[in-house]
Amino acid sequence: MEDILWFHSYNKREEDFASLREYNDYLEEVEDMIFNLIEGVDVPAIEAKIAEYQRENAEQIMNAHARKAEEYAAALAASKGQPAQTGVDLVSLSSGFQIFLHFNS
Repeated sequence: MEDILWFHSYNKREEDFASLREYNDYLEEVEDMIFNLIEGVDVPAIEAKIAEYQRENAEQIMNAHARKAEEYAAALAASKGQPAQTGVDLVSLSSGFQIFLHFNS
């Protein structure tokens, strides 16, 4: 794949699932795809599956990136002993998306 960081699209967390079983199935699917790509097994099919997932879940992916950016910003502020930033910032993601982040204090 051209974009080695495709797996950043698979960024769901346990709280995004109704059950732990569903979350574990999701993680196992991602692990299987990584293994198969490394081993060269069904690469075109996996690349097509990833592209379809990215199209179908674009909003969820952007929201997850925004959530992670907010968490990083809060952690950085906390590490510097500062309150979390309040306001809205435009952030460009590595995927090329631009999103607005609202930071709460």
